Amino acid sequence: GEFPFVTAAPGGGATVGDIILEIGGTPVLGMTLGDVRGVLNSCPHPIRIKTGLGIWLYLSKCFTPGSMDSQLQQLIRENLYLRAVPCTTRQPRDGEISGVDYNFVSIKEFFSLEESGALLESGKFKGMQS
Repeated sequence: GEFPFVTAAPGGGATVGDIILEIGGTPVLGMTLGDVRGVLNSCPHPIRIKTGLGIWLYLSKCFTPGSMDSQLQQLIRENLYLRAVPCTTRQPRDGEISGVDYNFVSIKEFFSLEESGALLESGKFKGMQS
């Protein structure tokens, strides 16, 4: 559940930590690591990569509904959350499958994930951490 980012930048241009927005013209925000690898493997060389900074800030901003920024923000969120399985500290309900519907974790595990930056976002529901 993490945005693809640059891990090495020997040739300049990109900086380690930059978020990868596109690979060879294909938007990759919200894709799983496997999907991103698939895009990389299918691109002819040299591979053109578009990067950006501050995606979390961008996603947290409020834009005018219907504006290009608002539409892009929504597309990023939809792509991201289609491939993410949320974590919760509540107990599974009948029929819910761990790792499919939610990742059911203890409160201690949740805080550890939150502190390490492994969660895309976190919040409280009705006063409880979820």
